Amino acid sequence: MPMNLTPKQAQQFQELRGKWYEVIKPLDGYSPSNFLEPIPYFLPEHLENCRVLPRREMVIQDIPKGSVIAEVGTQQGNFAKKIYDNCAPKELHLLDIDFAPFHAKGHFVPMPDNVLLHEGDSSTKLSSFDNEYFDVIYIDGDHSYAGARRDAEVAVRKLKRDGMLWFNDFTIWSPAEMEDYGVPYVISELCHSGEWEMTILTLDPLFYNDVVLRRRNDK
Repeated sequence: MPMNLTPKQAQQFQELRGKWYEVIKPLDGYSPSNFLEPIPYFLPEHLENCRVLPRREMVIQDIPKGSVIAEVGTQQGNFAKKIYDNCAPKELHLLDIDFAPFHAKGHFVPMPDNVLLHEGDSSTKLSSFDNEYFDVIYIDGDHSYAGARRDAEVAVRKLKRDGMLWFNDFTIWSPAEMEDYGVPYVISELCHSGEWEMTILTLDPLFYNDVVLRRRNDK
């Protein structure tokens, strides 16, 4: 289905595309030159135990009741509420740079005792927990490569050996923001390290996909 644009929007979009091609300077057909760095190919062993699910909400079914869960980047708390209602977590730790949108939405009123808020830099806040503390860490914070890598480097230490390392927005480009995302590069690095494998890929209507990693059984 094409984009739903008014005639004025269509004209503006066509003009924008011309400017955009000047920026990316495509070579070899539609290859965007060096503007976007390709992700290294995933290897068969990275994907041999991977399931594809149609919605990220279905990942929640894999989380045992009574788990200790962290969500890095909660915004209004919409998805945190789904996790809380369906997982009955022992603890749900929400980390965000600013909880004003969360409080304005009011999903958790009154605030349950087992939902704990940590405001500030997510990698710094996550570092304060004991190693191997969490059963699940859902990373949906800073989507730049540097930000996603900082969160992931801390998360792998704070996650239990059999825990679920869950990433939102497995895409190199956000069409809504016209901004590059670094999440897939971080996931690729974890898989190519030999310690992690992809166990779930969920599809999103706009391809802001989710990925779940777990440690390889042979490591």
